[in-house]
Amino acid sequence: DDISSFKVHFTDYQVPSDDTTYFCQLVAFPDLDEINHMIRIDPIITPGNEGIVHHITLTSCPQEYVNPNDIGLKRDCDDWRNMPNTNASFCREGGAIFAAWAVGGGNFYFPEHVGYEFG
Repeated sequence: DDISSFKVHFTDYQVPSDDTTYFCQLVAFPDLDEINHMIRIDPIITPGNEGIVHHITLTSCPQEYVNPNDIGLKRDCDDWRNMPNTNASFCREGGAIFAAWAVGGGNFYFPEHVGYEFG
């Protein structure tokens, strides 16, 4: 099979244990020359954080809202709309959640002959 994988994860982030936090980071998928289809999503939770992380959502960001200089930008999700000189806040409001995980969930497999298109 012609299958490859990549990781999307928060970088350099300490999960606070004393408060509910909704944390967002703008990440880029690999730059590919052709259309690909995501068929499986596995949650990656740092050992020790299993009791803290409640859910994960992946939201697509329309290309017109992406400034390449914003890739890697991370903030409390509620702070995005207050950030000057960035369109990243529109990703949360103008994007679409395409994958989600919650406590008790495992790896997600798209149905056979179905995948999330990107590239």
